[in-house]
Amino acid sequence: MTVASENPVGGPDAAGGSTRGAFVAEPSPASAIVAPFPALTRSVDVLIMPEDGVAPVSALVRMAKQRLLVKVATLSDAGLIADIVAAHRRGIDVRVMLNQARAADDRPNDAIFAQLRAAAVAVRPTSPAFAVTHEKSIVVDDDLVLIATFNFGTRYFTRTRDVGAVVSEREVIDEIGRCFFADWLGRSFVPRPAGPLIWGNTNARAGMRAFIDSARCSLDVQHPKYLDPEIQAALCAALGRGVALRVLWGGKISSSEAEVPRTLESLGELRHHGAALRRQVGLRLHTKLLLADSKRALIGSMNIDPRCFDVRREVGLHIAEVAAVARLRRFFDVDWECAVPFDLVEDPNS
Repeated sequence: MTVASENPVGGPDAAGGSTRGAFVAEPSPASAIVAPFPALTRSVDVLIMPEDGVAPVSALVRMAKQRLLVKVATLSDAGLIADIVAAHRRGIDVRVMLNQARAADDRPNDAIFAQLRAAAVAVRPTSPAFAVTHEKSIVVDDDLVLIATFNFGTRYFTRTRDVGAVVSEREVIDEIGRCFFADWLGRSFVPRPAGPLIWGNTNARAGMRAFIDSARCSLDVQHPKYLDPEIQAALCAALGRGVALRVLWGGKISSSEAEVPRTLESLGELRHHGAALRRQVGLRLHTKLLLADSKRALIGSMNIDPRCFDVRREVGLHIAEVAAVARLRRFFDVDWECAVPFDLVEDPNS
């Protein structure tokens, strides 16, 4: 891992903690959109929620020996919070960034800020440069990183369809860590050129479009929202070149009331061009998953929503590790078989 002082003199940061030996935050060029977007082919294990539950996430936190970096939109699971506090008490350098507010009257993390501060854990709001930080990641020492579609709350471990990836590839760990410290210090961040990670608000749309454009035979999409015109155009173009497209949507509960008509319009267009559509049942669909040709996967925090590409901090990961993609595909197939067709106009649940 590339490490260096964030502070030219290696002194304390604004919160009073030492930043010596932390990841470098680099200046931003005029354009951070890069291509191509190669997939990670090794050093990745997939988590599936709710089947795997909170246990492997707690195990990661307990594994930390030197440093634990947590960045997430929502943190509420009591056991996981206790694990984070326990890590701090055993002398680990623990830093937590939580999204401060989704809207003026929607501040789910306020009580957790107070709880962590009372336990003397270093906790800050996420970068004010972004309207919302939607990223969900945990860095453990220099050894592992979790990149997830799920927030760190009990319902995401028990009642929603979500996925995550535990990665031991050093370059991925370093990049997530550099972004963490850039956001921690309010500095700019530059994604690594031609890496498997994609970022909002720099190259996430280009990365998702490139992933869709790479599909030759099949494309499976399991997302809560279908709101971005450029991604919609890419999906229609895939259908136009003969790619078999299966789309799983979570129904109206996956979107706000204002977003539902736009999503239904997008889904109707995809159906018109030949996509197979079904509605997830049983579990609430919260995952963000694309599968191309059953060989590559794209997971991450970003919805198919212009805000996720343009104004929010998001992160996604391209995966081509055989066992990881196979597990994601198995669970997609299970959800597809359990899902139901729906009428875009008449189905009250659609």
